[in-house]
Amino acid sequence: MSRLEDVIGAPVDVTGLDPGDADRLADLVVSAKRRQAEVLGSAIDGALGNIPRLLRGPVKALLK
Repeated sequence: MSRLEDVIGAPVDVTGLDPGDADRLADLVVSAKRRQAEVLGSAIDGALGNIPRLLRGPVKALLK
Protein backbone atom coordinates (compact mmCIF):
# COMPACT_ATOMS: atom_id res chain seq x y z
CA MET A 1 0.00 0.00 0.00
CA SER A 2 1.36 3.42 -0.90
CA ARG A 3 1.63 6.31 1.52
CA LEU A 4 -1.02 8.16 -0.50
CA GLU A 5 -3.42 5.24 -0.06
CA ASP A 6 -2.70 5.26 3.67
CA VAL A 7 -3.44 8.98 3.86
CA ILE A 8 -6.61 8.81 1.77
CA GLY A 9 -7.77 5.51 3.24
CA ALA A 10 -8.74 4.01 -0.10
CA PRO A 11 -7.04 2.36 -3.07
CA VAL A 12 -5.47 4.89 -5.42
CA ASP A 13 -3.94 4.28 -8.84
CA VAL A 14 -0.73 6.29 -8.89
CA THR A 15 1.00 4.39 -11.69
CA GLY A 16 1.30 7.57 -13.75
CA LEU A 17 2.89 9.58 -10.94
CA ASP A 18 6.54 9.85 -10.11
CA PRO A 19 7.09 8.49 -6.56
CA GLY A 20 8.23 11.95 -5.43
CA ASP A 21 5.06 13.50 -6.83
CA ALA A 22 2.93 10.88 -5.06
CA ASP A 23 4.67 11.73 -1.77
CA ARG A 24 4.12 15.46 -2.33
CA LEU A 25 0.47 14.79 -3.10
CA ALA A 26 0.19 12.77 0.12
CA ASP A 27 1.73 15.72 2.00
CA LEU A 28 -0.82 18.07 0.44
CA VAL A 29 -3.70 15.77 1.39
CA VAL A 30 -2.43 15.56 4.98
CA SER A 31 -2.14 19.34 5.11
CA ALA A 32 -5.61 19.82 3.63
CA LYS A 33 -7.15 17.37 6.12
CA ARG A 34 -5.43 19.15 9.02
CA ARG A 35 -6.67 22.55 7.81
CA GLN A 36 -10.18 21.18 7.30
CA ALA A 37 -10.22 19.87 10.87
CA GLU A 38 -9.06 23.27 12.18
CA VAL A 39 -11.74 25.15 10.23
CA LEU A 40 -14.44 22.69 11.28
CA GLY A 41 -13.37 23.01 14.92
CA SER A 42 -13.53 26.81 14.68
CA ALA A 43 -16.96 26.64 13.05
CA ILE A 44 -18.25 24.36 15.79
CA ASP A 45 -16.85 26.63 18.50
CA GLY A 46 -18.43 29.66 16.82
CA ALA A 47 -21.79 27.93 16.55
CA LEU A 48 -21.67 26.92 20.20
CA GLY A 49 -21.80 30.61 21.09
CA ASN A 50 -25.47 30.51 20.11
CA ILE A 51 -26.26 27.70 22.55
CA PRO A 52 -26.99 28.32 26.24
CA ARG A 53 -23.86 27.87 28.38
CA LEU A 54 -25.24 24.86 30.31
CA LEU A 55 -25.83 22.92 27.10
CA ARG A 56 -22.53 23.73 25.35
CA GLY A 57 -20.54 20.87 26.89
CA PRO A 58 -22.95 18.09 25.94
CA VAL A 59 -23.60 19.56 22.50
CA LYS A 60 -19.86 19.97 21.84
CA ALA A 61 -19.29 16.34 22.86
CA LEU A 62 -21.91 15.22 20.35
CA LEU A 63 -20.45 17.30 17.51
CA LYS A 64 -16.82 16.24 17.93
